[in-house]
Amino acid sequence: VEEPGPLGTSATIRLSQLSPDGRILLAVNTAGIQRMATSWGVTVEVLPTIGEFVAQDAVLFEVDGPQLRVRPHRLMAALVFGDTHSPSVSPAAALQAIVDIALKALSPAINDPGRAVQAMDHLEDLLMTLAPRVRAEAADSALTRIRGTRRTWADYVTISTDEIRHFSKGSTQVQRRLRSLLVTLIEACPADQHPPLEARLAALDAQVAREW
Repeated sequence: VEEPGPLGTSATIRLSQLSPDGRILLAVNTAGIQRMATSWGVTVEVLPTIGEFVAQDAVLFEVDGPQLRVRPHRLMAALVFGDTHSPSVSPAAALQAIVDIALKALSPAINDPGRAVQAMDHLEDLLMTLAPRVRAEAADSALTRIRGTRRTWADYVTISTDEIRHFSKGSTQVQRRLRSLLVTLIEACPADQHPPLEARLAALDAQVAREW
């Protein structure tokens, strides 16, 4: 921890003592951090996201405002670490687990595009479920003193599609299904959720044009 001076207006809090439970961030007590930040008169930004491996001495928090009342150990207690990021912990982990199945199916050793397409069916289903929830969560958030604690819609789209697109070279079946997934989401989601989908659709179309 970098102990802030009483007159400081900004400080960082780093991971200096490793958790015996692991190094992957599993949960953040956002309500508790909000209460602490309000009481101290500061704004707190949580740097790592849930599911991320946190290295020794990595910055965990950036605290803006008067530092005299800030208690770093209390902020540290609002984080839960573990040794694995499982699908039961967060939607991002569930999406990544499905993507891993698709990537394994696309590997030269297995070369099973049909299995990859089946995995993408489940990705589409999960993204369709997530889209309205992520949008509602962003609209209803009252955590005015905390930044950087939640994954965005663009994050979920990135996790679900980028690696599959990258490894889909030469597979019309997978590219066709990925395009269908993106078009379906564009048709189902409101306009403010379109940009990450449209960007990936354009990248996929450019890739297909180059390959075929």
